[in-house]
Order: sequence, then C-alpha cells, then structure tokens
Amino acid sequence: MGDECVFNSTYIGKYCALGAGIRVSLGDHPLHKFVSIHPAFFSTKKQAGFTFCERDIWKSDKQLKGKYVCTIGSDVWIGDEVTILGGIKVADGSVVGAGAVVTRDTEPYGIYVGVPAKKIGSRFSEEDISFLLKSRWWDSKFEDLVFKSHLFSDIQQFTQKFEE
Repeated sequence: MGDECVFNSTYIGKYCALGAGIRVSLGDHPLHKFVSIHPAFFSTKKQAGFTFCERDIWKSDKQLKGKYVCTIGSDVWIGDEVTILGGIKVADGSVVGAGAVVTRDTEPYGIYVGVPAKKIGSRFSEEDISFLLKSRWWDSKFEDLVFKSHLFSDIQQFTQKFEE
C-alpha cells in the first residue's frame, strides 16, 4: 500500500496492489428536498462545530449498508491518487488507473480509467474470468500458492492446471 491513503470503513481483499494517495470518500449530503447541503441542517454530529438539529433528520443510504461503506475485492490494482466514492464495490481482479474517480461499482477483472472512471477493457476473456472467480485462488493456503506459484505467469496454464 502506498503512502497517504485514506481507507475509512473500507474492506480490502487479499493480494492487492494499492498506489499512493488513494482516498475513499465517505461524505454524502442530501441533494434533493433539503434547501442546504450543510450538515448543521440535518445532523446532530456537529461536523462543523455546531448544529441546528435536535435529532438526525437525514441518513445516508451508504452508511446503512453494514460494517463497511466501501469494498475492495481481492487481486485488485489501484493506481496513485484514485478517489473511490463511498458505497462503491471495486470487484475482484479490477484495475483502476491513476487519477481515476470511481463513481460506480466495477466489474470483476475490468480495467477502468478517467474521471469518472469508465471501463476500457477486461484483463481476461469471460471464460477465464469465470474460472478465476470460481477458483477464489486468493483464499488458498499460502503453502498451496507457493507450490502453484509457477502457474501465475500464464492464464492458460493457470486455468488448465490450478485445480489439479
């Protein structure tokens, strides 16, 4: 993991390569109905040092999904200075290019770049992706990965021999 990353309320899978300056943005504000987006009008937490509320009158859906607001799957590569919005799932095997802003869930083994991040391709064929997801190789015992590590440099060899 690179320097100066902020991964608040984020689950990070196994065997990831994470660049410097990655940020998971948890902030969320009501965009419709409320006159102001300032938290003093909807939250008792005093994020700005004060509040006008006696009780919380708006809760972000993102905060209600469970323990983690963001999920980064296994075997994910995220480049430097990427921003991931809260509530997003970066799927297993995804690649996110440097400087991207991820505003939507990614697909397994998809390659994403830009602002907002857009899919520009896949790392492997659909058949190979299906095999990799079913294999869940990242959950294998360390000793098994040591024994099979020679298969990781060739997807064809991997799909033919990994489960032997």
